[in-house]
Amino acid sequence: MSVLAAHVLLVGWRSFVDTQTFSSNMKDLGNQAESKLDASRNKVADTLHSTADTLRHRAGEGSGRLSSVASKTADRLSRAADYTRSHDFNDVWSDLTTVVRSRPYESIAVALFVGVLVGKSMRRD
Repeated sequence: MSVLAAHVLLVGWRSFVDTQTFSSNMKDLGNQAESKLDASRNKVADTLHSTADTLRHRAGEGSGRLSSVASKTADRLSRAADYTRSHDFNDVWSDLTTVVRSRPYESIAVALFVGVLVGKSMRRD
């Protein structure tokens, strides 16, 4: 085997090993992120429930259309909290993918709205 052929094999092997290492590291990073997201589910669900309870309390003090909207919003927040508590990251990702595929235009609008909110909140800090 020539020196050139040996060099090509060595470089190819290193690339293969580096690719495998990179792939493994990315999988580990993804698993760590998923674990952290799953660990924070209960905290998020508690916050949603607390917000819903506060909204219900305030809605009970008033009357009319605003009170009705606040009550419906509180119900939706409670359902979101229950969903958050009972579904892991993979379930949420799967459901999100299904919604985005079935309603692409609405999904883009929501993503833009969330992006604007995040941008404004980051600018304030």
